[in-house]
Amino acid sequence: VWPVNWLQGLEAAMDTAHVGHLHRGWHQPEATADAGAGGQASLFAIQPRFEIEETAYGLRSAGVRKGEDGTSYVRISEFLPPFTAMTPGSLDGAKGEASLYFFVPVDDRSHLQFFGFFSQHEQLGSFFMRDSCTDPDNYVVVQGSCDDNWGQDREAMARGHFSGFVDHVLLEDAVVQASIGAIADRSRDFLTHTDLGVQRCRQLLLAALDRFEAGEKVDGAMPGVTRSVLARGALIPSDGDWRDIE
Repeated sequence: VWPVNWLQGLEAAMDTAHVGHLHRGWHQPEATADAGAGGQASLFAIQPRFEIEETAYGLRSAGVRKGEDGTSYVRISEFLPPFTAMTPGSLDGAKGEASLYFFVPVDDRSHLQFFGFFSQHEQLGSFFMRDSCTDPDNYVVVQGSCDDNWGQDREAMARGHFSGFVDHVLLEDAVVQASIGAIADRSRDFLTHTDLGVQRCRQLLLAALDRFEAGEKVDGAMPGVTRSVLARGALIPSDGDWRDIE
């Protein structure tokens, strides 16, 4: 159970710009091996430019990071309203894998977050987000409060870990969300171009509420969802179109 409103969890999943910053203390082997070559890991550090495509079931949010060598690193997230998001797995998506999140409201101030990781092509094997999980049924426990920095490990930070939350990568997300309050005051938001996915996600949900309140039928069966709906990561030429990624 995460001690925040479900929408804060959903918005974090749609904000793929935060991954290269907040989670940089977690070095995956493929990223570390590539970092010295100026490859995918260096592309990951670039601030993305976002493009949104609305679909029959929700929307796709593409974060495009253009490198100096004519290569762009693209991460495409999927939003299946109202409670489901899918984000890319590995840096290049070669295994057809993705992370799947379900945000289930408990009340206005807490939600259940179900997380899964899958591959379309092969067995997953070892995976750092699963390997670091001590309890698969309760993989993130937010402890403490702002008075003790939610249990932040300052010694780990002194050794080089970025956030000081070393139990699980998703604990970083949970603490950031908790730190802004159980129900975020969005009147104080200053959204930028990197928040485009969050903006459009909110607009889509508000439009659905308007239709419902006007007496229109809102289809919750996610029409248009097929096996081809998959969060994807890929390296493409900088003049390429991310919509052509398969």
